[in-house]
Amino acid sequence: MWLDGVSWQVVSLHGRDVTLRAGTVVQRVAVAELALRARPMGHQVVDRDPAAVVLSSLSKGQREVLEGRAAHVRSVLAATADGATLQSALQTKAQELDVSVRTLERWTAAYRTGGITGLADAQIRNRYGRSVDSRWDATCLSVLDRYVDGRPRRWAR
Repeated sequence: MWLDGVSWQVVSLHGRDVTLRAGTVVQRVAVAELALRARPMGHQVVDRDPAAVVLSSLSKGQREVLEGRAAHVRSVLAATADGATLQSALQTKAQELDVSVRTLERWTAAYRTGGITGLADAQIRNRYGRSVDSRWDATCLSVLDRYVDGRPRRWAR
């Protein structure tokens, strides 16, 4: 499955958690969070930059801001998985961060749609759109998709 722009393999299930592996990296994720964020293999989102492109275009400070926002959104989602309502979790987190509930609602919606890259500022996400034809990006994604499992696959005809 795809999660935050990375291809992950499910290694094992542990009650409400799933252990995932991407190469040598192993990660444990709550099933509820996985259901909100993961995409099945083969699913391509061509209307936005691939996660690796977005994340590699960020400065260290910008990346830290995104990771911080993602952590806050994940804590809101985790609170809802533990029985709190989304609205109460958003209100609690908004008070903690001194931001509006609406800001957290936007962050949560963006995170659910695009993972950590969904939280990237629109100017960052769209800066490649002016100079790179979207068909080029779609073609590159199509070619890279053939190598997802480490072996080239034949072109679909």
